[in-house]
Amino acid sequence: MDSKVFSLALLLFLLLAGCAGTETPNAAYAKITFANGNPVTAEIARTAEARSRGLMYRESLCGNCGMLFVFESSQKHSFWMKNTKIPLEMIFISENHTIVDIIENVPPCPMRALQCPSYTPSAPAYFVLEVNAGVAKENGLKRGDELGIQFEGKGI
Repeated sequence: MDSKVFSLALLLFLLLAGCAGTETPNAAYAKITFANGNPVTAEIARTAEARSRGLMYRESLCGNCGMLFVFESSQKHSFWMKNTKIPLEMIFISENHTIVDIIENVPPCPMRALQCPSYTPSAPAYFVLEVNAGVAKENGLKRGDELGIQFEGKGI
């Protein structure tokens, strides 16, 4: 193999390897605006695999970042914090973008725990927004608040 071709192939391999895992296919984001006008940019988890992985193994989450779980139907979707390293809040949202429940300050479940508690909303939800613990209180969020949700990126 020619040394230029080999070098080019190696460079391409290293570039692709460096990008692996940084973005899922059809990755998209949503801008969620709270009633007080404060925005959150959320990665969208819309496949079963992405929803299962969620925010596992993340060391941190920026102050105005989150993850928006999008389901096929409104249900009382249960969540747990297995392999999650940061305390979070779960904001359960109806199909018409209204908050139906908030579970605040959910602690991480230890990595080696055999069981982790499940958290289930009091009402069916179509979306679930996970954000850093304290965001609901800081923004005065409550049941019945209407949120702005604007989808951005490919795959929406």
